[in-house]
Amino acid sequence: MRLALNLAPLRARRAAPPERRRLALRSGSAASLGLLLAGCPGDDNGQDGTTTLLPTTTATSTIGTTQGPDSEDATSSTQGPDTTGCTPGSSGCTCLPDDTCNGALVCEGGTCQEPSGTDTTTGDDTTTTGGPGVCGNGMAEAGELCLGTATPFAMGAGTIAIAAANFDGDPALDLVAANRDANTVSIRLGAGEGDFGVQSPFPTGTGPIGIGVGDFDGDGDLDVVTANSGSVDVTMLPGTGTGDFGAPIATSLGVMLVPTDLVVVDLEGDGDPDVLVTESTSSVVYVLRTDAGAFLPAATYAVGTGPSGLHTADFSGNGVPDLVTSDAAGGTVSLLLGNGFGQFGGASSSSAGTSPAEVGSGDFNGDGLTDAIVANPSGAATIRLGNGLGSFGGQIPVPVEGGPVALVSIDLDMDGNTDVATVGSDNMIHIHLGNGAGMLSPVLAIPVGMAPDDIIAVDLDEDGLLDLVTANVGSGGVSVILTDA
Repeated sequence: MRLALNLAPLRARRAAPPERRRLALRSGSAASLGLLLAGCPGDDNGQDGTTTLLPTTTATSTIGTTQGPDSEDATSSTQGPDTTGCTPGSSGCTCLPDDTCNGALVCEGGTCQEPSGTDTTTGDDTTTTGGPGVCGNGMAEAGELCLGTATPFAMGAGTIAIAAANFDGDPALDLVAANRDANTVSIRLGAGEGDFGVQSPFPTGTGPIGIGVGDFDGDGDLDVVTANSGSVDVTMLPGTGTGDFGAPIATSLGVMLVPTDLVVVDLEGDGDPDVLVTESTSSVVYVLRTDAGAFLPAATYAVGTGPSGLHTADFSGNGVPDLVTSDAAGGTVSLLLGNGFGQFGGASSSSAGTSPAEVGSGDFNGDGLTDAIVANPSGAATIRLGNGLGSFGGQIPVPVEGGPVALVSIDLDMDGNTDVATVGSDNMIHIHLGNGAGMLSPVLAIPVGMAPDDIIAVDLDEDGLLDLVTANVGSGGVSVILTDA
């Protein structure tokens, strides 16, 4: 089914479509690559539960190596002869010869039907699932939400994290996923128009749970990096520039540790991508800076108890990446300010609802300052308003259905306000539109694969509009939702 949701009456401001992005990392991780906008001084002194945590020191580096199926599906509509005696093109009758119908009716399965918001069919990563569709006039405009149906692509057992980049130099973006239970990453090269070729698996360390992309060895080709919960290391797969990858190179993080998330960011502005990894047992962030094509010995920084998510954004307004973690065991977010030289100050921790699973950022109240937002699996998202000085003021809880575990913050309806897409235990993407004054309103839910655990936003079909991709642990693949223009 296809539906036009016209939300213009809810918005006053208009904005140009978001610029194209060539690379999407884990949201809050991932790439997430959402728009890093910014938040409103709620309670300037409202740093409830604020503590200061000092950095610890270093970890060691070692070299090592370690070790999957494929299917895709497509749907089509058919047209048969009219045996009902009614007029072709009318409601309940066969479609016209060119698969069209009269008026606003839509052709579904060879029959003309009234458009509806949701196709109630669901499925795993072998079935296309329902969702909202193109805008009323076929063009995306400010105030309209224009999302297509979810299309599945198999990746491998336990697909838990997803990123997008151009690995082979053609115009189309490619997808790369971490397959936790297969100990692999899978690459699907883009075929254009949001479609992808067959998946190719490559070995990583044991139990990859986070993924990122960058040129880590300095040869001009994009590489892939994963954080591995089983082997407790970071694995770098050197790219060849053709969509192929060389043998994995591992950097150890230690023993008896639990890596939980990974982000790639240029901390020093030198063009070399650096890697950050959260570790929940010791409640630290590992920072692996890249220099001359290799990782320097890791530095560690203490954060709140049991960090589960990691995100970077400029919270202090100085143009330097800062980092924020969601601390599942502590119920907090921890903010560490960067100094532009790859180092961070001590963490300040603020309450962030129950067991925050993932963290992102955006400007939710329209004051031009960066706020943080976390997904609370108990049924909420929590916004912490930034004050522009590198700390948080007021706190805004937002009810969210579906047990959210991951999110991405972007402007989906192109009205200039930050919106949020979450995924969780109900196997759905939930879309919440922002009003630019600190409120998020639920407007839509789209079925995806089983047990989604990551979501990114990136322009996959080169139409200048951001699309959504989820990583689905339970069904071993990704779901792609294109924004239709």
